[in-house]
Amino acid sequence: MHMSNLHAVLSPRPLQALRLTGTDHPTGLGRRTCFGLVCCLLGAADALALSITGVVTTERGAAIGGAAIEGATVQVSPQGADGTSDAPAASATTDERGRFAIADVHAGTYRVAVEADGFAPRDLPSLAVREDSAALLRVALAPAVFIQGVVANAKDEVVADAVVATERPGGRRLQAHTDAKGRFRLEPLARGDKVRIDVRAADVGNAWGWEAIAPRDDLRIRIRGTGALRGLVVDGETGAPLETFRVEIAGPMGSGNTRARQFRSANGSFVWETLPPGRFAATVSAEGYQLHAVPAFELRRDGTEVALTIAMNPGAVVRGHVFDAATGLPVAGALVTARAGEWVSYRPLTPSAAGFGIDAARTDASGAFVLRQLPREAVTVRVRATGYLSATAVAQPHDGILDFELSTGATVRGQLVDADGLATDGVVVLWYPLSAERRSAAATAQGGFAFEQVAGGRYRLWGHTSAAAERWPLREDEAGVEVVVPADGGAVAVEIALERAQGCELTGTVRGLLAGESARVELTHFNRQAQRRQVADADAAGRFALSVRRGTLWARARTSAGRMLAKRVHASCIQDESLDFHFNGRSRLYGTVTRQGDPAHATVRVQSLAADARRCGFDAATSTAATPRDCGPIFDASATTSPSGQYALRGLRDGSYLLEVVGAGHRREVRVASDTRVDVRLRDHERQVDFAGVVTAADTRQPLAGVYVSLRDSTDETSGPFKATARRTDSRGAFSMRVTPGTYRVFAHKTGFAAVWRHQTLTTPITDIAIALRPAAGAPVRVTDAQTGQPLPYVALGVGEQGVPLRLTNEGTATLWRELEGRDLLFRHPNYEQVKVPRWDGSALHVQMISRSSARPNAP
Repeated sequence: MHMSNLHAVLSPRPLQALRLTGTDHPTGLGRRTCFGLVCCLLGAADALALSITGVVTTERGAAIGGAAIEGATVQVSPQGADGTSDAPAASATTDERGRFAIADVHAGTYRVAVEADGFAPRDLPSLAVREDSAALLRVALAPAVFIQGVVANAKDEVVADAVVATERPGGRRLQAHTDAKGRFRLEPLARGDKVRIDVRAADVGNAWGWEAIAPRDDLRIRIRGTGALRGLVVDGETGAPLETFRVEIAGPMGSGNTRARQFRSANGSFVWETLPPGRFAATVSAEGYQLHAVPAFELRRDGTEVALTIAMNPGAVVRGHVFDAATGLPVAGALVTARAGEWVSYRPLTPSAAGFGIDAARTDASGAFVLRQLPREAVTVRVRATGYLSATAVAQPHDGILDFELSTGATVRGQLVDADGLATDGVVVLWYPLSAERRSAAATAQGGFAFEQVAGGRYRLWGHTSAAAERWPLREDEAGVEVVVPADGGAVAVEIALERAQGCELTGTVRGLLAGESARVELTHFNRQAQRRQVADADAAGRFALSVRRGTLWARARTSAGRMLAKRVHASCIQDESLDFHFNGRSRLYGTVTRQGDPAHATVRVQSLAADARRCGFDAATSTAATPRDCGPIFDASATTSPSGQYALRGLRDGSYLLEVVGAGHRREVRVASDTRVDVRLRDHERQVDFAGVVTAADTRQPLAGVYVSLRDSTDETSGPFKATARRTDSRGAFSMRVTPGTYRVFAHKTGFAAVWRHQTLTTPITDIAIALRPAAGAPVRVTDAQTGQPLPYVALGVGEQGVPLRLTNEGTATLWRELEGRDLLFRHPNYEQVKVPRWDGSALHVQMISRSSARPNAP
């Protein structure tokens, strides 16, 4: 509420208390009405009830006690602890002396709203009603005034039907629409009300935060930055203008808004006016032509127009039919998608992933389909239908006709049996090594398991059970069962046997606890990429006990004070195992976290920089699986700041730590010795800024969809690089993300293109960065299993500190781009030993990777 208009005040004015009997209930404003903030109704059988009473006057009357307002409406609404309430509101109307009374209310907090014709409304957001109150509520209303004006665009032309809104002191919202002459009027307001006005106009733009003080009748609000897109659309081969075409605009970038218009023009020209400022992307489509992507363009705030000449390339058409391979009948409703180029992919092609400007269709009742607006080059067409395996074929420009026969595939059935040879419940996993595709199915003791629609090929199956009621769970057979599925369908039977794991009791003690500190022990078992967790609370003496199975596990002891110790343990289970944790730290790290001088609410945590406290999981020399999903930096302690911004971490050992404020991007190395004070000041550079742009192909300048764009922080080399955030570009090649200011390494990669690295300093929002990717041209590389000769479907290619996902073809081949020549290359796979190629000379490579299990046959 604006302080200059705070005339609705509680003016203490003691009144004589009245004791009322049954007929004395204040139902009107006669002699029996009690004028006090609260009146008590006391009866033998009635509960205590209260009343809100008062008087409404003009501003001058509030000062000298006159000028009552008759007919004013007073409404009170009960407020809960969160500022809201479901209870109904009560209201009253003032009499000729400006008096009102609202009976049957209870003690609590109320919101009071007062309105009267010709006056500005008043709102009291918080009025406390107590049983011992006896004050008269006086509300003074100011004469109503208004703010009126005109809304115009950047060319100073009036804008009709614009929405003009503001919020007056007290929280009441006012809104109006401009008429045909752009005029608006905001009322009622009080003299001296200072408001901020927002304007929204479709297809014109917005104006925010125009300030005005009531009354005012000459306000003129201009929506700056409207512009226009002009263009000429012609045939790319003959230069003849196109008479009918469709233009679709997306933007401004990052808004997610799209709009489209159909144009008819004898000379191929079009004009799209009243566009808001910002960065846009556009597409142009026409019957018989390929979809044309317009490079990103910008409309500035000064109303500058953008002119384009768009040459449309004639498109190809692919027709065909889809049949059932077994019956020869047509398949209706099948989804047919296409992608430019010859692609070997085991992932389904969907319209969103099919590439920018590629058509999609569904088959009709006769199984026929038509794909239009295709590039006049080789395209990969894929067909998917419910109940069938997908089928893929390559259509050449001179073909134009494709027929597909869809197969229902084969069925793999079987039983899951335990170590005693009895059928059991569980889960069976079907794995196709060439594509790394996994499917799972539930198995029951009565019905076994079944996989439908399995394509021909060589598969591996294994099973496992949840074993929730068993002390020692069944483990999955790491070797699995290999199955060959025929390409012509049919059924395959298989039996999967499970081995019972050996287990034992793990007992121990957590020592070195502080006074009043409790502890919990967490265990994580590793079995390939699967994990199993167990938790036990230590008793008052720090003792704990857990049932574990044989194998490698990661053990953590966490205390109620936020401290943690972690150990890697191998349980042989020849006999019961023991494990002790010893917290021997007695030092304290404390301080205050502030942001621009004010206390900050944050979580502070520290990580030991000692050599034995790095990361959980297996190291590169002994790893048999990918890094488990719950692994990460091991933090010794953490704490949340108090309302005054103070934090304290107790029980630390003396030494060096990495201190981090979670979510604020603040990290620093600190040295702890006895009681150590470290104050943290979060500055402006730890705020969030926008980073956005467009990725295009360097040769064609067309937008690239599905490009992986990530930022890696490089401001603190001592703690190592880490990925801050990542995005994939949309169908128009655009991406956007919010990060903390700093210096980053920008990494952009897409299969078939050379990856791009660059350094970028972000101190202010950047929304127009342009990244161009060149097609990957270089020497071929083939990656296979050294023992079986089987090609691998993917590997991770390391170049220095960067990692590039390298997608391989069905034969395990890919192309290494020339920019990598002279660099050290490192090929990684979670199930294989890494292979290093020092200072690659640009020649063809054949990389043979050794399986980790074969490299360490005696590994547990």
